Amino acid sequence: MTLSNNNCETIEVTSTILDDVIANPGDYLRVEVESTVNCCTEVFEVELAPGDVDGWDITPTLYGLESFIDGIYKVKIRAVKTDNSWVEEENCFFLDCETKCKVATFITAFLSHDVEEKEEALYVTMIHYALINASNCGCNCAELCNLYFELSEILASRTPLTNQNICSTC
Repeated sequence: MTLSNNNCETIEVTSTILDDVIANPGDYLRVEVESTVNCCTEVFEVELAPGDVDGWDITPTLYGLESFIDGIYKVKIRAVKTDNSWVEEENCFFLDCETKCKVATFITAFLSHDVEEKEEALYVTMIHYALINASNCGCNCAELCNLYFELSEILASRTPLTNQNICSTC
């Protein structure tokens, strides 16, 4: 399964399981989706009928939000077959709507003669790079959350966060 950002309006879900449900809806009873944000304990769930899967994307309303907050989104899809067996897959994804612009404010520090400023800029940009490149690996949600919390803390100390609290949905 791959999760991708669609202009910060939806999280697009690409999945071989969902493709099979679309191709063979009569083989399935339902599709269950579970998701968390930033490794918080609150689980958001939705159940879909096989006929409702085609074109389905995750919207902020799943999380009780009007718009997405930046962070780590973990999504698990379970497709329950007519014989009550199931197939499932899960993945984690860094949704970046505002963070990249906050990280960009550190770019000028690379031109500074102050070694500490350069080191901080390098650290911030490397965390951001790791978040982007480790998304959709399917196995590293806790590490992604820890990196995101570290980056958020640094950014909050430098500029006020305009996003909601990173665990506001918990």
